[in-house]
Amino acid sequence: AGGPPPSDLVPPPVIPLLSTTVRPFDVEHEANEHTVALYHFNGDFADDSGHQFDLVPSGNVTFVPTTHADGSPAGQAARFRDFGDSLSTLIPDDLVAPGDTPQGLTIEAWIYPRAYKAWGHDVGRILWLEQYWDSSLGILQDKWLTPAAPMLSSGQTTIFTNSQWTSAVTLNQWQKLTVAQDSTGNVSLKINDIEVASALVSNDYGRSDIWTFSIGDIDADIDEVRISRTANPGPAALTLNIVGEPALNALQIFRQSFYGTSSDTGNAADGADPYQTGVSNFMVFAFCGPNQNPALANVSQLPQVQMSDSNLSFSFTEPAGVSGIIYGAEWSESLLPGSWTAVTTDSGDTAASPPQHAFCVPIGTKKKLFMRLKVSSL
Repeated sequence: AGGPPPSDLVPPPVIPLLSTTVRPFDVEHEANEHTVALYHFNGDFADDSGHQFDLVPSGNVTFVPTTHADGSPAGQAARFRDFGDSLSTLIPDDLVAPGDTPQGLTIEAWIYPRAYKAWGHDVGRILWLEQYWDSSLGILQDKWLTPAAPMLSSGQTTIFTNSQWTSAVTLNQWQKLTVAQDSTGNVSLKINDIEVASALVSNDYGRSDIWTFSIGDIDADIDEVRISRTANPGPAALTLNIVGEPALNALQIFRQSFYGTSSDTGNAADGADPYQTGVSNFMVFAFCGPNQNPALANVSQLPQVQMSDSNLSFSFTEPAGVSGIIYGAEWSESLLPGSWTAVTTDSGDTAASPPQHAFCVPIGTKKKLFMRLKVSSL
């Protein structure tokens, strides 16, 4: 729903290439019993899990120094500049997907994308683990699809489209990607620890062929890549908490995830509807939850008024992950300014308490009755 994004949502132009970059996490991953492969990129392409699945470079993959927030040296990240700049390694099936049923599997990475380079060349394997055409998992870019952007794919299924990607991932900014498959075959994508897509996928789990893991075919810096044999790989590389900056609340995290800013301004403003879906950002967050992509929101997802023989009412469940929101309702017999009266929660013959919300107005002898929801932040 909503069609293509307006022109002012086109990703910003590529900024000048920096000779250093501020590392977006404060500690590196450590290998544990679930780790299949781990890459810190601190001057080499070695596998730091101990399994020796070292990456082999192709094209021109280099390293860029990283710093802590205070400017002190931190390490390095891998720098890719064009299609064909890539890294790859081979991993045995018994460490990726043993047996013939779905297994827990996670690919994590930090990425600073500048431009997507696969269009017109070939499939771009940006963060891609593949055994065969119907047994695969990760982020890739199609050769011809527009907008020219990556997508989440597994087997023959696209879980998160290239159009959705352009709305959720911001160029010239570090973002954390987590691709996970659980033991039921459900595949999900998290961006900055917020789930943006999830679907049950059919893969062929019965093969025993070697898997190929590939990174690259993009203009980006990539760091802290980890493959784990579990859908819950344990403590992640922690994001920086800058002294003096308060932690983001749920609404600010929602804005940051889908618009690249936590501020209540521009396309990210609470009252904005940049995709012209008929649902403002604030309504998306309040009624659809923090994982709902605003570009895909629909008015049909909003609570609908119900009428019985004796009452007009709204009844709905507060989405998981929502906080800092006050739900209310008002009624009027004329729609005129000043005629609206607040509805008391749990009134009438409907009882509810959060996360359930119910607002009810007796019709009585009223010839006309109008009702509307009212939502505000704490």
